[in-house]
Amino acid sequence: MPKRGEYLDLSGQRFGKWVALRFHRWGKNGIVFFWCCCDCGNEKEVAAYALKGGRSLSCACRGTANDRFDRFVIRPADPDACWQWTGHLCHGYGTIRVNGRRVKAHVFSYRRYVGEIPKGLQPDHLCRKRSCVNPRHLEPVTGRVNVLRGVGFAAVNAAKTHCIRGHELQGANVKMYGRSRHCLACKRFHSQKRTSKAHQMA
Repeated sequence: MPKRGEYLDLSGQRFGKWVALRFHRWGKNGIVFFWCCCDCGNEKEVAAYALKGGRSLSCACRGTANDRFDRFVIRPADPDACWQWTGHLCHGYGTIRVNGRRVKAHVFSYRRYVGEIPKGLQPDHLCRKRSCVNPRHLEPVTGRVNVLRGVGFAAVNAAKTHCIRGHELQGANVKMYGRSRHCLACKRFHSQKRTSKAHQMA
């Protein structure tokens, strides 16, 4: 193809993460484009002047997902210690970009070192530290189990054994409304209170 003028053949040469594979085409104003392959596997055309001048060193992939993961993890010598995520955090959880999408870093870690997460389950932090990405600290559980193991309102209420008035929340003293437990002793107390107030007003 090259007939419009002479050019320096860059085929086989490395420029940052790019490797020029072959001449690709002529552009406007005599600009030469080479078909290049990045270390991450992506291929695209790159202008020869951008390669030689250092203006383009990669496809902006910043390496593979595994490379990016390794760059943002602090692994202590103890394999059972937490692996601290030093990258981007969202609500305390590490995130990493994979194939153009942002995923949770601990999910990526589990898939990388253990395998796929069973359908309907989600990895729960046994260490209770959201920024930890050690796969040994992750256990696939249902969403409900994950919530009840936490420190939110649902977990706090589920752990209660007595209501605010000291009545035991079990057996015949409990009535379920959906997933909420209601104290029947308190319900009777409020009912008697309303009845007494109605009699006083009569």
